[in-house]
Amino acid sequence: MEVITILSQSSATELHEIIALQCSKVLAAPGSQKNVGYSLYMFLGELWLWVFIQAGLLFVDECNGPDPEDDLQDGEDYLDAGQHVFDSAPTITSAVMADDVFRMTFSSGASLMTLHEVSNGTKFFVTT
Repeated sequence: MEVITILSQSSATELHEIIALQCSKVLAAPGSQKNVGYSLYMFLGELWLWVFIQAGLLFVDECNGPDPEDDLQDGEDYLDAGQHVFDSAPTITSAVMADDVFRMTFSSGASLMTLHEVSNGTKFFVTT
């Protein structure tokens, strides 16, 4: 298996490193509003990425996966942001951060858009 190092902190970028990788999970640490999470965790092939927007910058880093001890309060669960979209792990066809929006598109035609930072997290939408 090829080793990929992914670390990004930018206001405008394209993440070429994740193009053509299969995305089988997108989980979010829940915020107080619908479709708001503190951060997203994406499982790409055999790689977990931690993704969030803060101060207008996209942060992407490899991680060991979601960390319930750090992310969740008692009784909370991660939000499954891809549950209605990812029936069979689609591949990523584009991943671009521009104008305070991180947009990913998938071979299934679905797109995950992580929008601007809000007071208590990163607002995201999954559309088909």
